[in-house]
Amino acid sequence: MPIRVGGIVFLVLFCTPAVYEAIGSEEKNLVRTKRTVLQADQLNNADKELVVSTHNQFRGMVDPKATSMLGMIWDEELAALAVQYSRRCRTEHNDDKRSLKFESVGENIYIQSNLEDVSLVLSKAITSWDEEKSDYSYYSNRCSPGRVCGHYTQVVWEESYAVGCGVTSCANIQVHANVWPTGQLVVCNYGPAGNFNGIRPYNSGLESCTNCPVGYRCENNLCFEGSTSSTGINNNQQGNNGGSSGNDTDNNQSNSGSEKPGSDNSVTHNQPTLSLMLVSMGAFVVANDFVANLKV
Repeated sequence: MPIRVGGIVFLVLFCTPAVYEAIGSEEKNLVRTKRTVLQADQLNNADKELVVSTHNQFRGMVDPKATSMLGMIWDEELAALAVQYSRRCRTEHNDDKRSLKFESVGENIYIQSNLEDVSLVLSKAITSWDEEKSDYSYYSNRCSPGRVCGHYTQVVWEESYAVGCGVTSCANIQVHANVWPTGQLVVCNYGPAGNFNGIRPYNSGLESCTNCPVGYRCENNLCFEGSTSSTGINNNQQGNNGGSSGNDTDNNQSNSGSEKPGSDNSVTHNQPTLSLMLVSMGAFVVANDFVANLKV
């Protein structure tokens, strides 16, 4: 809007709430373009099967062997919670994970800058969490110095038997102090939550399944309830519950500081195609077009 004062014309620009979000006190010098949902990605039954089978594959492969590792099943309530939060296009952990079934809910989050098929990004996310096992020592129950492994310990937490995930493709997504033009966000919730301070993710022994609960059977080194297989997925249902718009391993009782296997604020990433700089306990990104991913 031009304003004339004497012989001088000033041009005043107004930024409406629809264009910019409020700037926090710690971000006074950063103007953020409003984040939006590009696509409310839906999980079909094949995607849900992939989530369950991939988790169970990694849980059954732990070393040392687990004596009472529960097999995972899909849970629609956890999935709805994950979908709802992923639609907010936020990379920090959800502090309001409420469940009618579980006293505590765990959470792993993954984001990548490029957008792919839902099954591909789910597979990449879960695999990246499992790969943290190379930085985890079962015997000391610690991560390697300066490394993150809390996503892995949640994936293989023996008492976490239910999982539900959501995927959302976002535009202008805030990643620490930077804005990524696009980002595909994966949120997985776990019930009950893992990563409790001072406790190993599972009990170990010479053979798998030697201490399964009464009434459970051993299948692929995991303890499953009942005599027949069930993934918890309703084969008559298509898509993901929880609406279409819109590690925490961080449940106030989880490990913290150097004693915790992993940290919500730590960042890991793959090699970008162009310029990407990530700094421990935060991220500083110098990039225009890049392909990167990180876990929180």
